[in-house]
Amino acid sequence: MRYLCLLLLLTACAGQMTEELDAGTKSSAIYTGENQLLPGIGWADANGDLLLGAIGDPDLNAAYFDADGSVWRFNPSSGVFTDYGLAVQKVYRNTTCSGLAFFTPVGSNVSFLPPRVVFRHASTNTYWFRNDATQPRLVQVCSSNDTGSCRITGPCPWNTMAIPVGESTQVSKPIMTKTTPLHPVYFVSPPKEDLTGIGTSPGAK
Repeated sequence: MRYLCLLLLLTACAGQMTEELDAGTKSSAIYTGENQLLPGIGWADANGDLLLGAIGDPDLNAAYFDADGSVWRFNPSSGVFTDYGLAVQKVYRNTTCSGLAFFTPVGSNVSFLPPRVVFRHASTNTYWFRNDATQPRLVQVCSSNDTGSCRITGPCPWNTMAIPVGESTQVSKPIMTKTTPLHPVYFVSPPKEDLTGIGTSPGAK
């Protein structure tokens, strides 16, 4: 839950910074602007260019908010984006792998991530997040076709927390657009025009 603590920490930060900088994407130190946001920690390359949508602290708790609304973990040194470590399998309530499909976590005592935080479908190595209104629910399931053919997941049925695949959104891994390594920078309210498309809602989901 370190990333949740990080997001709470960032939203709790407040400061009075008055230094005026360019309204571009250079990250000399601090940003101020008309449309004030709470301060936070961003990431920039050696040229001072910000990776817009990236927040986090120097302890590698770095998160990236893509334009499609998905939230990724990323490594500031390598620039590699990854999911948040939750792997899921696709399961069904009958023995024929038909009808409504669900995602359920792989392993025991594993919880779902919050909406929009990216997880991975293990067998297809594809990336997904659960939609804003989707709640995990207790489901009795009997089968899975993640191995390429339908198999009964004994015992049948077994109870598991799951979300409907149809209430999840598949996303593509972002591409790093800056030169690594990135370094942390403190900002206050980047200009509104620089935030266009960052963290937008992925429709009525």
